[in-house]
Amino acid sequence: MRKDFLKMLADPVNKTRYPELAQNTIVRDLLDRNEHGSKRASDLDFWEGEPGVNGLHVGLMPGCVYVFRHQGLPVTPDGMVHDICPVLLVTGTGRDQGLEGNTYAFGINLNLLTPYKRAAVLQECADIDPVFWEREMEQLVAAKLPVYSKRTLAALQPDEGWKFIKAICSKYKMSTGSMAFRKYFTKNMSRVRLVDFWQWKLIPFLDFGKGLRGGTISKLQKEASTK
Repeated sequence: MRKDFLKMLADPVNKTRYPELAQNTIVRDLLDRNEHGSKRASDLDFWEGEPGVNGLHVGLMPGCVYVFRHQGLPVTPDGMVHDICPVLLVTGTGRDQGLEGNTYAFGINLNLLTPYKRAAVLQECADIDPVFWEREMEQLVAAKLPVYSKRTLAALQPDEGWKFIKAICSKYKMSTGSMAFRKYFTKNMSRVRLVDFWQWKLIPFLDFGKGLRGGTISKLQKEASTK
């Protein structure tokens, strides 16, 4: 069955159930407690896809969502707002051309988007590879193989990741200059955790009020839009 993140967001039952589940599963278990394996609640018999993906790909994998602690520069020119807990849909990776050659990941920081636009962005990414979402994901879980979308990874190869971001901005009336679209140097990341694909449905329901230090999350989310 095709995943429809916008329909799941609008479902009244999900609106009641998912906000607390999202906080417990993603924020508490991944970031705060840094739990792994069977200690984490999962819809699929406690199966965790993170070890397989990490063993398959060096660095953060395009087409995946990660949460992490961030200790880098502020996201606003006045230096008042720090993005301390990004929830990043990775659309590409690279290496700085400077002397240090620091590696980085870039993509869409979902905590700086409204719930509707989070769901819309996740849907656009899922639509790159509907076969993965309709049947391959569960098949990979059942076989205990690395769970990721080969087609999405191939589609977001160098330069294509920025094209994906530009297409998202054009379709959903967002500014490419928004703080939601940025790169993060891996040296400034800690507690980097993969959000399993079957947990993506929870992301639009997350309350990111504590994901920033300084500023107002609702104000920043609105500023990510051009209307």
